[in-house]
Amino acid sequence: MTGGGIGRGVAVRLPGEPDPKAWRRLALYLTGYVTAVLLILTGLEPWHATPAPKPDLVTGAQGAFPPALGPEPPATPDHVLRRTTADETVVHGLSIRATGVGVGVRAVNIRTGSEYWRYERGGYGDGDLAGDGDPADGNGDEDRGFYTPTLDVSARTVVAGFTDGRLTAIDLRSGRILWHRSISEGESRRGLSFRLTGGEVITETPAGIRALAERTGRTLWTASRPAGCDETPIQTVYDFPDHLVTALVRCDVLGPEQRIGGYDIPPSVTKTSALLLGIHDRTGKVLWRQQHAEPYDDLLRAGTHTLAAVGPERRTPRPVRLLDVSREGAPERTAFSIHLLARLTTGNGIAVTTVDPHIYDTGSPTLLSAYDTGTGRLRWRLRAPTGKAYGDPVVADGRVYVVRQPIFRYADAGHTTSADLLVLDAETGRVGHVLELTGLTVPKDVNAAASLDVRVVGDRAVAEGADDTGGTDGAVAIRWREERDELLLMTDDS
Repeated sequence: MTGGGIGRGVAVRLPGEPDPKAWRRLALYLTGYVTAVLLILTGLEPWHATPAPKPDLVTGAQGAFPPALGPEPPATPDHVLRRTTADETVVHGLSIRATGVGVGVRAVNIRTGSEYWRYERGGYGDGDLAGDGDPADGNGDEDRGFYTPTLDVSARTVVAGFTDGRLTAIDLRSGRILWHRSISEGESRRGLSFRLTGGEVITETPAGIRALAERTGRTLWTASRPAGCDETPIQTVYDFPDHLVTALVRCDVLGPEQRIGGYDIPPSVTKTSALLLGIHDRTGKVLWRQQHAEPYDDLLRAGTHTLAAVGPERRTPRPVRLLDVSREGAPERTAFSIHLLARLTTGNGIAVTTVDPHIYDTGSPTLLSAYDTGTGRLRWRLRAPTGKAYGDPVVADGRVYVVRQPIFRYADAGHTTSADLLVLDAETGRVGHVLELTGLTVPKDVNAAASLDVRVVGDRAVAEGADDTGGTDGAVAIRWREERDELLLMTDDS
């Protein structure tokens, strides 16, 4: 008897009758499938929604503002303070450097090694450091370079320029953000070029050259790009009396845009030349311009009204033209020659090189020569003892700082050695002080990095475009050429 089962409410499915639960499962499956297809076809992917950007990290000053190492650049530094692992700008007891991850700036107390303040740019996570909301545009490492900053420093302000066209100014004392400016849209083909001088941040823009107030970021003036130049990246900027700013830019002419394999390829530079501009620093009016067929290797501040234009290395000997700068122009006053492999440094009315201009079969920097930047005449020379050579010098506060070291052989690579830091009188070349540097490790590639170069004296980095290598901070920094992990800081008794 089966009737009792029916009476208790138990459903009985006859043979061949479809199962209603199976139909429901099939309907749910088809609904989910169709929904997924529609989402893909319409481009709606809620599980890949753009994450919220991380805010900028600004720590602010940690503790009291550290005192400077001394009242002036040290006349007689007497000990090694510490080693470090980064290129630095030394200013008022602080070292300013890019952060380890390359997306910001940090200030470190030189005496203690502790962090004083730090600034990090925000982003969208490791997969989208470009900040464009597309986490699939790179693996993080590719985008990280997009944020690597270029730094310039004054006695009050740190300015960081990023390759996406963003400028950020930071107060040196407090670590607080003073202002942000976006100079160009999107990723630049070369990166943003700028210089901090005379209380102004001089930067390129898509239209030409612009000056911003160092402390506020307010636009002070704009100079239009010269005709015939498609791009004008800034090389060096110096301020002169009578409201004059000189800007050395590279006049680049670009080829046609290309599209290869479905991708737009940025136009390449087909022709480049050096263009020196004299600009009124209140109105942005271009007072004069000088164009040269080939770029300078360097343009150095050599006096109150003097620039030293260093010719290209392929010239033998290489010409150094001393330019007399005024509101009317920058004619050549006089010239002298240096060795094709020599580097030049200027300051206190002299220009110093370390290679004999009359010896063309060797680049051994064994002869320290100082030229008068007013007349171009040789003022003094100092030859290194047999078996010794010089690194690159720095002139600051009436002194020349230079390292004298052994001439290395390949067998010396990786071994320890010693050298001497010489402090010379800039006027006469007389040796005033010698500091022995011991326990130095010779780089493995002695052919490319065999010289100990003085990098910083006082409160300014000896970098391209620096117009003042003297300062108010008693520190000297030295590192092996092309080796970033061998930087030494010296200080005086204070």
